[in-house]
Amino acid sequence: MDVRLGIEDGGTSMRKRILAIVFALCMTLTLLPMTALAVTPESQSEADFSDMPDEGSWSYAALSAAVENGLLKGSDGKLTPKGCLTRAQMAVIMARAFGATEQADISAYTDVPGDAWYHDALAAAVQMKLFAGTSAATMAPDQYITRQQAFVVLARALKLNDGTETTLAKFSDGSSVSAYARGAVAAMVEAGYVGGTGSSLSPAAAITREQFAQVLYHMIGTYYTSPGTYTQTASGTVMVNTPGVTLKGMTIDGDLILGDGIGGGDVYLDGITVTGNVLVRGGGANSIHVTNNTTIYHLTICKTASGGIHLFTEGVRTEISQVFIEDGKDDIILEGTFPQVIVNAGVSLVLQNASVSNMTVTAGAADVSVGKSSAVTSVQIAADAAGT
Repeated sequence: MDVRLGIEDGGTSMRKRILAIVFALCMTLTLLPMTALAVTPESQSEADFSDMPDEGSWSYAALSAAVENGLLKGSDGKLTPKGCLTRAQMAVIMARAFGATEQADISAYTDVPGDAWYHDALAAAVQMKLFAGTSAATMAPDQYITRQQAFVVLARALKLNDGTETTLAKFSDGSSVSAYARGAVAAMVEAGYVGGTGSSLSPAAAITREQFAQVLYHMIGTYYTSPGTYTQTASGTVMVNTPGVTLKGMTIDGDLILGDGIGGGDVYLDGITVTGNVLVRGGGANSIHVTNNTTIYHLTICKTASGGIHLFTEGVRTEISQVFIEDGKDDIILEGTFPQVIVNAGVSLVLQNASVSNMTVTAGAADVSVGKSSAVTSVQIAADAAGT
């Protein structure tokens, strides 16, 4: 399906007219009050907005989902789908999607007022390691974010490995993707989240709200934002961004994201199968319970917020084939049976009542503690991690 991230070909003069209209819309958006995207407590639906595209439009389903899940907010009855997205606005959307609340200290950025409507969400996005300043003292929150910049942020959020150059070579403008973004943009294409329009990616063009909503729609299909037990099989990526959720007896035909919003709370994976990757960004000291014949092939831990995280497995037929550890500020505790653990970050890893068949350590600053009731059958330490 066409992701519609670019401007369709229709002759040079037509492209110029369309670009002029898009630029004018972007300029108009900057004149709107910046509170337009502020979080509001009331629930909304597509019916609340007079400028929601018709049901037959390519962006209707994505925009409806973004509104329903609280990612996009409007102002004065308008959603402004064709308005260009700023860095601050994208930070707000990312914080909402992942439920992130812990804030980094961003006082060094002189262009981010402490009372700005987006301040807390932007600080959360920095804590998530999604955003960095354009310099040591500037964040450029009102600057439009380009497609390639947006794709880099999303690839960071999902911990995607860099894609290949041959992927970009399939697009007529693939060579124009900036060096810093090439791996991330290729990864987004390879994951099926970005398809471009025709043969182009338009990496340097500003991304609009409806275009960004479309990418998110491809990335995340289901959001669980309230505590409870859920049993319905899900197609596509599932996001859990609140504690107290139990996923029971279901198959997730895609990825599962345990978002930052879980905080120090608990999530239970009870007899489920995840065909894709499980990304653990949230959880606490007694947090991720994997039980009752749950099958997970790849699980990645990358918690950037404060507090430890405890991954507990139980049951003869419960298995996580591979555990990748990519980030963690405090102790990461593994308890249970793990065929393979790969430590790619300088974290504190504690094995507690754990049995690990094969462990690979690639990070020199990693600190691995093996408890008395734990065992590791085989350990490989990369050359650059010899001091571990």
